[in-house]
Amino acid sequence: MNDTRVDVDMPTSSKILCTVYAVIALAALIATWSQNLAYVHSLADLTTFIGSFVTDTKVNPASRSITADILLADRCLKEGATVIAPNGKPFTANSIGGAIATRAIMADLRVAADGITGGPAPFAKADRSRFLQALDEALVRLGRSV
Repeated sequence: MNDTRVDVDMPTSSKILCTVYAVIALAALIATWSQNLAYVHSLADLTTFIGSFVTDTKVNPASRSITADILLADRCLKEGATVIAPNGKPFTANSIGGAIATRAIMADLRVAADGITGGPAPFAKADRSRFLQALDEALVRLGRSV
């Protein structure tokens, strides 16, 4: 068997970019670690840590979620959360059923198309504007309910 492996050296610009990303990730980890420490009182009491963390991450009516995952949006809506798609269209109890059905149909079509794929339309300025408006409305509603 011939192994015709060619080693390609990564350009310096890519190495620098990877280093910058690594530094940013490390800085984010350090900056947010204090939030995680609020759950860790003693490593010996791991069950309390896991229990309090899981309880605090549950969705409730005060939650706001931004997601393109339709099934996650459905779960959040069932718990009473406000859910907004990245394009600004809100998921509601009335619209989620249609979105789930469309998701299933599109999955079937992708399978039947044998490798032909598509996706959502590219993100446009109108989507950004609609998203910012929907987010503002959701936060104002949250402010009024507090």
